[in-house]
Amino acid sequence: MSSVESILPSFGSPSRRRTDLVGECRDLILQRLTQVIADALQTISDELTAQALRAELAERREVLLDAVMLVRESRLELEGLFQRHFVDNFVRRLDPDRTESTPPASDVPIELSLLSEDSLLDSIEVGKLVQRAGNALDPDQVLGIRARLAALVDRDWFDESRHPVSPEAVFEALKSSLGELSPKAEVRSALLSAFEPHVTRSLNGIYEAVNERLVSNHVLPRIRQQVRVTGEGPRRAPAAQGSADEASNRAAVRTEPGGHSGAPSFSAGAGAGVGAGAADAGALMAELNQAMARASAGMPAGRRQVARMLSNPEAFGVADIPLAPVIAPLVDALTDLQRDGGSDEAAGQLPAIVQRIRAQGSPLDQVTCEIVALVFDYIYSDRRLPDSVKQQLLRLQVVAVKAALLDRGFFARRQHPLRQLIDRISDLGADPDADTTAGAALQIGLSSVMDRVIAEFVTDLTVFESALTQVDTLARDESERQAAKRALAQREAALREALAIARDEAWVEVERRLDREVPAFVRGFLSKWWVDVMARARCSRDSEAGARAWEVGVRAAEYLIWSVLPKQSEEIARLAAVLPGMMRGINRGLDLIDMPDVDRAAFFEELMRTHTREIEAAKRRVGPGAPARTEVAVRLQPDGTIRFVPKDAVAPKPAVPPVVSESDRLMADLQRGQLLDLHDASGVRTLKLAWISPARKLFILSRYPDESLTFESAELLERLRNGEITRSAEGISMERAIHRVATESAGDTVTRAETAELV
Repeated sequence: MSSVESILPSFGSPSRRRTDLVGECRDLILQRLTQVIADALQTISDELTAQALRAELAERREVLLDAVMLVRESRLELEGLFQRHFVDNFVRRLDPDRTESTPPASDVPIELSLLSEDSLLDSIEVGKLVQRAGNALDPDQVLGIRARLAALVDRDWFDESRHPVSPEAVFEALKSSLGELSPKAEVRSALLSAFEPHVTRSLNGIYEAVNERLVSNHVLPRIRQQVRVTGEGPRRAPAAQGSADEASNRAAVRTEPGGHSGAPSFSAGAGAGVGAGAADAGALMAELNQAMARASAGMPAGRRQVARMLSNPEAFGVADIPLAPVIAPLVDALTDLQRDGGSDEAAGQLPAIVQRIRAQGSPLDQVTCEIVALVFDYIYSDRRLPDSVKQQLLRLQVVAVKAALLDRGFFARRQHPLRQLIDRISDLGADPDADTTAGAALQIGLSSVMDRVIAEFVTDLTVFESALTQVDTLARDESERQAAKRALAQREAALREALAIARDEAWVEVERRLDREVPAFVRGFLSKWWVDVMARARCSRDSEAGARAWEVGVRAAEYLIWSVLPKQSEEIARLAAVLPGMMRGINRGLDLIDMPDVDRAAFFEELMRTHTREIEAAKRRVGPGAPARTEVAVRLQPDGTIRFVPKDAVAPKPAVPPVVSESDRLMADLQRGQLLDLHDASGVRTLKLAWISPARKLFILSRYPDESLTFESAELLERLRNGEITRSAEGISMERAIHRVATESAGDTVTRAETAELV
């Protein structure tokens, strides 16, 4: 196994512990990757065989079967080759300067060496797999690996594609290993593709393990993104395009891991970063300069083009595009303005910001300021944001302008902590249930967060991360307050739904006991009132008592049904015996619900008349020749107990796939926490879907301070259909606001930013 000891001394003779730690990391990575390869080899044989069976082309089938044979015959050899090639790559990538300066062993001049067609195919395939794996990586873990391994060997942090554990390093080792075992590029390509998902799934875990090992050994325990501004540089006159000399005189602005220097970012003259070669970077800069010229001439299309370019994560979201940095005196001036003007009356700061940047900044600085101002305009225009929250967000205008000037990738980096902070505050403030009134805990807390950000932010982005943690705490507290307030409404709604479900189940039980000879008034009484009695009896007791009450209700319904059916003469005495108890039981049940007295009296009067008629009819049914009623579902036993005989089972119908209607989809899309707009005579107001019952029969919409509306599913569906309730448009996050600035055509409305330009 290659040694790292010959590499480390070239970095300044590190201590024995650092040498050991590099070796530990290498061994940890190799152990985890070797296990990944071994596990993959156990499954890809079957996977490739299945692909071969599905392959339509004979050539493709032959390639896949060759790959299967290679895996089965050379498994152990492949594992050993991978270990050797990966360790060689690992050590070489630790010291790229030294290995690149080593003369080639071949006597053939390097400029005359040509790539074979197979090698070219291998390189293309590796590039595709690397891109796929890279898309699945956790950026924070990648940042940790790049910074910590570099710090360990006393180097600037590694480029994203060149660190010793990058996807490139892993797939290059696999490619080299397979190259020694198979002469066919197609077979190597099939195997590389088969290994890819296994490698991709494992890399984040490996990165996390290495980062934990290094952090536990005090190697960059906390990587802080901060901006270092150096040098003052000459004041630049406003122009569409600065000269190369002016750019070279300006200060370098770098985003670097705290406690470790030298991470390249946004420095003038730096090479293009990931996703853009040197030629691409030059083309991007030429296009940006043209857009800057149009923007400086007052053309809105130019400003939109600049915004589009700066917000493109594939170009200006990387770290090495050579954008001119902001000068230190302007940063200092903005810091003074930030601290002097960070009061609650923040709307008047914009003219001062514009004036300061015009005096000391470059054309790019001025356009950046305009874009930030427009972004805040869009956020401010969201009608769902209360004025109190808007005022707090406006206090961040100077902070946001300065952050965007310090970090030219501000508009392209969705994960920028200040952008996340603004989004979190906007989401919290737009919650219809949030108490954002003056003096409320949430409003006081937001004001405190703004105070701290304004007082502490100079260049260190961890200020925003800390503020985001505070806002998350405020959001949790607010959520708990809302939950406590909704608790009573939710309990009432849950009981209401439980009653509705119990009523449905009660009617199923009762309907099974009915036949065509049951009088209509009894059927109506049971379906309208008695199912309510049964549901209330079950839901108002604990589970055991509720079950007993349910059975009592079922028996009472059976006695009632039997009492009104045609009878034989010998059953008259039995009817007389059961009537008093049956009547008492029905009356006790009706006491549980709000059946109007007039309806109750009318029912019992009709019941008495029916019993009288049936007794007279039964007296006439005498003699052994009287027909027996075998079809009756409920019968009274000789001992006075009731017996239910279910009707003959009906053959089940063939299963039919459920039809998902538009209404079903409309209701299924509703999610808890969703914002809905209620349209009525008073206008449009936004409410939050605060609660959905477990069976999705009831929905609670709420809004601070005391609005709480409960809808049954049918009613809510009807209102959604007729437009009385609509889904609220998505809130204006920083990402959407930046997109709108970059894409919308200039309208006739004069924004605050444009007003400031006229000052």
